[in-house]
Amino acid sequence: MNQFFKKVFVLFALISSISVYAQEQQFSPKFTLGSGFYTLNGDIQNENTGFLKGIAGFNAGMKFELTSNLDLSFLFIKTTFSGDNGSEKFKSDVDGFGLNIGYSVNQMFKQTKINPLLSLGLQNLNVRNDGENTSAITVPLGFGLRTNVTDRLQFDITINFAMGLSDIDMSNKNKDKSDGYKSLNFIIHYDLFTPKARE
Repeated sequence: MNQFFKKVFVLFALISSISVYAQEQQFSPKFTLGSGFYTLNGDIQNENTGFLKGIAGFNAGMKFELTSNLDLSFLFIKTTFSGDNGSEKFKSDVDGFGLNIGYSVNQMFKQTKINPLLSLGLQNLNVRNDGENTSAITVPLGFGLRTNVTDRLQFDITINFAMGLSDIDMSNKNKDKSDGYKSLNFIIHYDLFTPKARE
């Protein structure tokens, strides 16, 4: 967990220094911090695999607004996957990073601060399971709602379905079979860098 927060701090410091020289640009970086419930859709899983029955995980990073509707996020991820189907069981510590493209459908809902949100990403996860380390590539597809709480603060609730391109649970019965995951995430974005407009 300490390594996770060290990476977040380094990213935050880097973006802070860049923003000093780029305050007049179109994009406004926002610090991102979130938590959620993660459930592996693999060969080894429990009978109950609902969104609220997953294991808590965290993500943090930066979000850049490319246009009024489109944004790019760079995120660090930290979570755990586990499962027990009676014949096999596993527990994997997972950390990694990823890029996400988000699209907010705000032009359809001009009279409200709540807007639908779609996202597509690419993640590289480091998986540690019983002394074994492996890397896993996943492609998460998400949808949810975004609330513009203030001019600087946004709050997202999203559901993600990640298609896996690698083996995560390392099942002995289904070796090298790709595993994905699903998650329910709660995320805040806060603009620390854009200066206040002068009256």
